[in-house]
Amino acid sequence: MNKPIAIIVRQIGSARLISSIIDSLIKAGFSPFLFAASHAADYWKKEGYNFFQYTNFYDVVNILEEINPLVVFSGTSDNVADDGLFWKWAQEHNIPSIGFVDTWVNYWQRFTLKPDSGKHYNLLPDYVAVIDKIMADSMIEEGCPQEKIVITGSPLYDKINNFLDNNRNMQSNYNKGQILFVGDPFNPIMGEDEKKTLGFTEIEVFELTIKNIIQLNKEYNQQYSIIYKPHPRGFISKKIHEIIDYYKNKIEIFISKADTNSWKLVYQSRLVVGLYSVLLYEAMLLGSQVLSIQPNKKIRIDNIDRRDGIFLVTKESDILPILKRLIKQQRKMKVRKQNLNSISNFIDLFHRVINLQESL
Repeated sequence: MNKPIAIIVRQIGSARLISSIIDSLIKAGFSPFLFAASHAADYWKKEGYNFFQYTNFYDVVNILEEINPLVVFSGTSDNVADDGLFWKWAQEHNIPSIGFVDTWVNYWQRFTLKPDSGKHYNLLPDYVAVIDKIMADSMIEEGCPQEKIVITGSPLYDKINNFLDNNRNMQSNYNKGQILFVGDPFNPIMGEDEKKTLGFTEIEVFELTIKNIIQLNKEYNQQYSIIYKPHPRGFISKKIHEIIDYYKNKIEIFISKADTNSWKLVYQSRLVVGLYSVLLYEAMLLGSQVLSIQPNKKIRIDNIDRRDGIFLVTKESDILPILKRLIKQQRKMKVRKQNLNSISNFIDLFHRVINLQESL
């Protein structure tokens, strides 16, 4: 008999992760019921998944009551209050809840009501699934109870191991003169204080990248172009358009289509540049040369810092020398093999929390 589980997501990262494990969950005897809001719903519509679309918890509480799932699994987001209602409902019904952190930013903010009170991690599910030890250690340092954390990896990154083998035909589309710039989403937690919080903004870094590639072209007599990849959760601001218009006579700048496959863009580009988007981490796993530009950097960002394969620049004067160094290196695009079994880790976690609950 299949075991019903409720899967609730709001962000694209969580939706992509779940997409990669649905078939395995079904084969393992689970019946996943999918709930999506916001950007996750947009993603699943495009991918053709069947799911319940919701705006907030109260839209689907009756469906949850009817399903009576054995596990409530959710992504985590900036909408802590609503995410927490799902965890609270599960706890009231003696159902184990799992919250997954899908990227290496804003840890405590995902689990904190009234952050100004200074009491972080005051709203938690029964278990917090995280990608790696770096993430786990950072959350424990911030005050997350260690006993709540389970390191699972991310099934999304397991798929990278097979990506190049399945897409060797793209080699003919490789553009050695193309540099991919990866945009970041507007972060509602930071509000208008992105510069104050981080020390830099996407607009600043984008313009710095353009200026330094123009200089690179002059010194090397090359014609490197830039393709701007907006974040799926972000938007192209008026200022970005103004920057493109201002420099378009000095360098070719293109904007990728919204539905362009990010990994294929990485594979087809000579170099990947950005701030702290998780796509930089994915590009590193794919074996691309990756440059993160964070001038006047103020905070640690775990998907970039301490990563072998990502070059981090925090001074404007260092951008051009690092660009020259990376351009001179041979592009290998060899997947960084990972010893991850994330899909089985998730399935084992579901089985374990169900069995533990049934034994109580």
